[in-house]
Amino acid sequence: MQSIRTFRVPATTLGIRQRVASGREEVSSENLVRPMVMILLAAIGVVFTMSQFLHWRIENNRAALDQLQSVRRNVGSENISLLAARARLMSVSHIEAVAAARLELYRPEKGQQHRL
Repeated sequence: MQSIRTFRVPATTLGIRQRVASGREEVSSENLVRPMVMILLAAIGVVFTMSQFLHWRIENNRAALDQLQSVRRNVGSENISLLAARARLMSVSHIEAVAAARLELYRPEKGQQHRL
Protein backbone atom coordinates (compact mmCIF):
# COMPACT_ATOMS: atom_id res chain seq x y z
CA MET A 1 0.00 0.00 0.00
CA GLN A 2 0.92 3.39 -0.57
CA SER A 3 1.34 5.82 2.25
CA ILE A 4 -0.76 8.88 2.07
CA ARG A 5 0.84 12.10 2.99
CA THR A 6 -1.02 15.26 3.63
CA PHE A 7 0.00 18.20 1.61
CA ARG A 8 0.98 21.29 3.58
CA VAL A 9 1.61 24.66 2.17
CA PRO A 10 5.06 25.82 3.11
CA ALA A 11 4.95 28.56 5.73
CA THR A 12 5.89 31.96 4.43
CA THR A 13 7.09 34.83 6.52
CA LEU A 14 4.95 37.88 6.45
CA GLY A 15 6.42 41.22 5.56
CA ILE A 16 5.97 44.33 7.69
CA ARG A 17 3.10 45.64 5.59
CA GLN A 18 1.33 42.30 5.68
CA ARG A 19 1.75 42.06 9.46
CA VAL A 20 0.31 45.52 9.96
CA ALA A 21 -2.54 44.82 7.58
CA SER A 22 -3.40 41.50 9.18
CA GLY A 23 -3.15 42.87 12.76
CA ARG A 24 -5.30 45.92 12.14
CA GLU A 25 -8.49 45.88 14.09
CA GLU A 26 -11.35 48.21 13.87
CA VAL A 27 -10.98 50.76 16.66
CA SER A 28 -14.18 51.04 18.60
CA SER A 29 -15.15 53.55 21.21
CA GLU A 30 -15.76 50.74 23.70
CA ASN A 31 -12.07 49.84 23.60
CA LEU A 32 -11.06 53.46 24.22
CA VAL A 33 -13.34 54.23 27.15
CA ARG A 34 -11.33 52.47 29.84
CA PRO A 35 -7.90 53.92 28.87
CA MET A 36 -9.39 57.41 28.52
CA VAL A 37 -11.01 57.16 31.96
CA MET A 38 -7.72 56.00 33.46
CA ILE A 39 -5.83 58.87 31.80
CA LEU A 40 -8.45 61.35 32.98
CA LEU A 41 -8.30 60.04 36.56
CA ALA A 42 -4.50 60.16 36.54
CA ALA A 43 -4.57 63.75 35.24
CA ILE A 44 -7.06 64.78 37.94
CA GLY A 45 -4.84 63.14 40.57
CA VAL A 46 -1.76 64.97 39.31
CA VAL A 47 -3.59 68.32 39.23
CA PHE A 48 -4.94 67.77 42.75
CA THR A 49 -1.50 66.82 44.07
CA MET A 50 0.16 69.84 42.48
CA SER A 51 -2.52 72.19 43.80
CA GLN A 52 -2.05 70.84 47.31
CA PHE A 53 1.71 71.21 47.04
CA LEU A 54 1.38 74.81 45.83
CA HIS A 55 -1.14 75.56 48.60
CA TRP A 56 1.30 74.18 51.17
CA ARG A 57 4.13 76.34 49.76
CA ILE A 58 1.96 79.46 49.77
CA GLU A 59 0.91 78.88 53.38
CA ASN A 60 4.54 78.36 54.46
CA ASN A 61 5.57 81.57 52.71
CA ARG A 62 2.65 83.44 54.28
CA ALA A 63 3.65 82.23 57.75
CA ALA A 64 7.27 83.27 57.17
CA LEU A 65 6.11 86.66 55.90
CA ASP A 66 3.92 87.21 58.97
CA GLN A 67 6.82 86.32 61.23
CA LEU A 68 9.15 88.71 59.41
CA GLN A 69 6.58 91.49 59.59
CA SER A 70 6.22 91.05 63.35
CA VAL A 71 10.02 91.18 63.73
CA ARG A 72 10.09 94.32 61.57
CA ARG A 73 7.41 95.96 63.75
CA ASN A 74 9.35 95.08 66.92
CA VAL A 75 12.61 96.43 65.50
CA GLY A 76 10.84 99.57 64.27
CA SER A 77 9.32 100.28 67.69
CA GLU A 78 12.69 99.62 69.36
CA ASN A 79 14.33 102.01 66.89
CA ILE A 80 11.78 104.72 67.73
CA SER A 81 12.36 104.28 71.46
CA LEU A 82 16.15 104.41 70.95
CA LEU A 83 15.84 107.60 68.87
CA ALA A 84 13.69 109.16 71.63
CA ALA A 85 16.26 108.16 74.27
CA ARG A 86 19.09 109.63 72.19
CA ALA A 87 17.17 112.88 71.71
CA ARG A 88 16.54 113.06 75.47
CA LEU A 89 20.22 112.38 76.28
CA MET A 90 21.44 114.93 73.73
CA SER A 91 19.12 117.69 74.93
CA VAL A 92 20.76 120.82 76.39
CA SER A 93 18.89 120.56 79.69
CA HIS A 94 20.04 116.96 80.24
CA ILE A 95 23.66 117.82 79.39
CA GLU A 96 23.60 120.75 81.83
CA ALA A 97 22.10 118.55 84.57
CA VAL A 98 24.76 115.85 84.09
CA ALA A 99 27.57 118.45 83.99
CA ALA A 100 26.31 120.00 87.21
CA ALA A 101 25.87 116.68 89.01
CA ARG A 102 29.05 114.91 87.97
CA LEU A 103 31.53 117.66 87.14
CA GLU A 104 30.10 120.57 89.13
CA LEU A 105 30.07 122.74 86.02
CA TYR A 106 27.51 125.53 85.69
CA ARG A 107 26.71 128.18 83.10
CA PRO A 108 28.26 131.52 84.00
CA GLU A 109 25.90 134.23 85.20
CA LYS A 110 25.94 137.82 83.95
CA GLY A 111 28.66 139.89 85.47
CA GLN A 112 30.53 136.86 86.73
CA GLN A 113 34.29 137.16 86.48
CA HIS A 114 36.34 134.37 84.98
CA ARG A 115 39.73 133.55 86.38
CA LEU A 116 42.22 131.23 84.94
